[in-house]
Amino acid sequence: MNQRILLSNNQLDNTNLNDIAGYSKMSQMSARLKEISQKKEKQSQYKFKGTKQARERKERVVELLRESFFDVSWTIRQLRIQRRSFRRWKQKDPEFERACYETEEGVKDKAEMLLQIKMREGNTKAIIFFLKTKCKDRGYG
Repeated sequence: MNQRILLSNNQLDNTNLNDIAGYSKMSQMSARLKEISQKKEKQSQYKFKGTKQARERKERVVELLRESFFDVSWTIRQLRIQRRSFRRWKQKDPEFERACYETEEGVKDKAEMLLQIKMREGNTKAIIFFLKTKCKDRGYG
C-alpha cells in the first residue's frame, strides 16, 4: 500500500519512521543524480559544426537525449527532426557524435548507480537481474 507522508503542525500523519527513512534515501538519491547531471552539463561544452541554427538544434538534441534517458525516437519527434538528419549529423560532425556517445554513457552510468542502490537495499529483483546479466560465468542466467 502506498502511503503519503504528510507533515503538518509537527505531527506525522499516516506514516512511520521507515517511510521517512525511505523518503530520505530517495531525496538523497535524487540529489546525487542531479549533481551528476549538473557536472556533466558543465563539462559538456561542445563546438558543433554548422550554422548557428543547426548548432542550437544539436545542443537541444543532446539536452533532450539526456532528459529522456537517451530515447532518440522521442527526442527527434519533440524537435521535429528526421532520423535521417540525426544520423547525418552524427556522421558529419564528430563533436555531435561524441556528445551523443557521452550522453548515452551517462545514462548507462545513472542506471547502474540506481541498480547498485537497489541491490544495497536488498531488492531481490535487482540482485537477481545483476546475477543473471553479470554472473553467467558462475552459473546464473
